[in-house]
Order: sequence, then structure tokens, then C-alpha cells
Amino acid sequence: MTSSSSHQQHRPQGSEARPASPESSADTLGAMTPRERLLHVRQNRKRRLRRRAVVITATLLVFATVVALITVGLQRLLGMYDTQSYPGPGETPVTLVVKPGMGASEVFAELKSLDVIASEKSFSRSFSELSGGAQIQAGEYKLKTKMKNEDVVKVITGNDLTKVLYVPIAGNMRITEVMQQLSKYTRIPLEQFQDLGKQPQKFGISTKAKNLEGYLAPGEYRFPLDATPEQMIRTMVDKQKKILADAGVKDADAQYLLLTKASIVEAEGNPKNYAIIAGALENRVERPNEDTGGFINSDATVTYGLGQRTLHLSDAQKRDKTNPYNTYANKGLPVGPIGSPEKAAIDATVHPQKNDYYYWVTIDIKTGETLYAKTYAEHQVNEQKYLQYCAAHPSACQ
Repeated sequence: MTSSSSHQQHRPQGSEARPASPESSADTLGAMTPRERLLHVRQNRKRRLRRRAVVITATLLVFATVVALITVGLQRLLGMYDTQSYPGPGETPVTLVVKPGMGASEVFAELKSLDVIASEKSFSRSFSELSGGAQIQAGEYKLKTKMKNEDVVKVITGNDLTKVLYVPIAGNMRITEVMQQLSKYTRIPLEQFQDLGKQPQKFGISTKAKNLEGYLAPGEYRFPLDATPEQMIRTMVDKQKKILADAGVKDADAQYLLLTKASIVEAEGNPKNYAIIAGALENRVERPNEDTGGFINSDATVTYGLGQRTLHLSDAQKRDKTNPYNTYANKGLPVGPIGSPEKAAIDATVHPQKNDYYYWVTIDIKTGETLYAKTYAEHQVNEQKYLQYCAAHPSACQ
């Protein structure tokens, strides 16, 4: 039989034998030649180094994994773990519709649902940094999916004047103010717009219209850079005509009459009470009583005819029959619109609230609080409240 030590001496180098005990290892080394002992020591050292490297690598991997998990957790907790922005410039055309009264967070959510932006949180930060305090106005915005945050901010705040001619038109602006606004934002001479305003029939409206007053629809416009003044005006007129047609008013003369009424409703009221004032105006026009005698008595119409914007009229101004817009001195409606009414005022005038009111007076200019009356005696009481308000807030009643 072969002894144990002899068996270990003749085992081929590199074979995977179980580790020997200290005693057997000593016997084995003693039986080796010097060269074999040197090789044996080197192999043991290499094995130890390999094991140490494996342990260190595994430890580092575990540590890196733990750090990554902690980092991601903190980012999610702090709201930092989101895609910052698409690289742009955008892919599929989409339309963002911002309805009146929508808040910024609602708009951001809609942008995300349309896939225009990658993240509501990151876009909110971009909007705060880049908007310059601008507000998002109601309207339609032409965008694309997967746009860069910066480009989206420019479009919805109207600051991207490098790609379009942006022109904001507020509700019930007078034709003179609209033309000035168009010239200011497009840098096209004012005279070119004024000349077009004197050619109403060129745009297919009622022959009763002496100019384009009432037909220049409010809103935010983004005209192509090469758009002509006529193209811009036509876009605005066509928009107003469509609003009227959609409301059921399609006849050209009926549209002119409706715009005249709606412009008064908007000038005299606010979105909260358009329908109420439209009903009271309808009573005065269609069902005059002994107190009103067929007169509308609208300050807004008189000041329009005077070319002013004021809350104070003298008795002489109210008696002046030569002012064709003076509804204190001339019965019925004025000769035409006194501004371009917005859609809300048009809709309210088409569908006025049925009521018994013949009088209204705003007693708080800041909040728009308005009181209504059926008789002149009631109205006089309300007027005293307005005078008291003006005495306490003289700067608001200029």
C-alpha cells in the first residue's frame, strides 16, 4: 500500500485537493525539493490574492448598490427623480386649449397629457425661471409633442417672437386701440391697419357697418412672420364671424345688431353678470316702461362717442344729441358697436337671463359687485351706494 505522504508527494500540481492539515502540510513541504516548495508558496499566495480581490469587489458592489438605492429614494422623496425636459424641437403637432379660469397647474397637467412636456415638476421650474412673471392666457396654442421646456414656455407666454408675430387683443378693445396694438406688436405702420379698418365690406360683413368696430375678435394671435395686415385683419374678422355663427347668429345684419348689444353688455358688466345685464338691456330695448321711455342710459356708449374712457359724465355731455352714441339723449341702441366683445359676452347676449331689471350700477369697481333694480326709485338707492364707494375710493372712480 502507498502511504499518505507518498500519495500527496506525487499529486499533479494544480489539482483541487482538500486543504491539508498543518501537520500534513509540513510533511508535504519537507518532502518537496526547494523548487517545488517555491512553486507551492507562490500558488498559495496567488489563491489568497484572488480570494481577497473577489471579497473586495463584492463588497464594493454591495456598497455601490446601497448608495444608489439611498440616492434614488431621496430623489423620489424630494421630487427630484424626473426627466428634466425633452431635447426638442418636437414631433407631432398638437393643440393646447386653455380655458378661462384654468390655473397654471392645470395647464401643466394638460401639457403632460398631450406629451408636450416630459415632466410637470421640471416644467414648473422652467416656467418659473423663464416666464418673467407672464400669465397664461385663455386660448388655443399650437405645439408639438416632445418639445423642449424653454420652447413651450415661449409659446404659451407669447414671448417667442422669433417664430411668429404675437399680438394680444383684450376683450372689448375699441377699434382704435386694436389697430395700435397690431402696429405695436408687428411693427407695421399704423396707417396700413387704419386703412383696412375703413373698408368693412372688404371682409364680408353687414353693409350697415361703417368700419370694423366689433368685428376684431379678442384673443391671442400668432401670425406667420410674412403675414400681411389684410391677412391679420381677416383672421380676426373671420374668428368673430365664426363665434357669431356658432352661437346661431348667421345673418350679416343680425350679427351687426348682436355685436352692438354685446359690446354694451361687456362694457357695462363683467363675466359673472353678462347674462343679467343682457337681460336688463333687452328689457330696455324691447319692453321699455314709463321710467325708461326707451332710453338705454349707458355711460359706456356716451364715452365711446366722446372718444374717452371715464366714469364721470357731465349733464351737458348726457344731453348732447349730436353724439350718435349718446343713449341718454337718443332712444334705443347706439348706431353701432362700441368695442369688440369677447365670446362670453356674445353668448350671454344671445341667451340673456330673463329678469325684470331695468337698472344696474356697479358699486365696487375693484370686485365688480353690481346691484340691480326694477324701478328708478330702487335704482336711486343703489346709486347712493356707488357714490359712497367713490367717496371712499376716489382713485377707483376716475
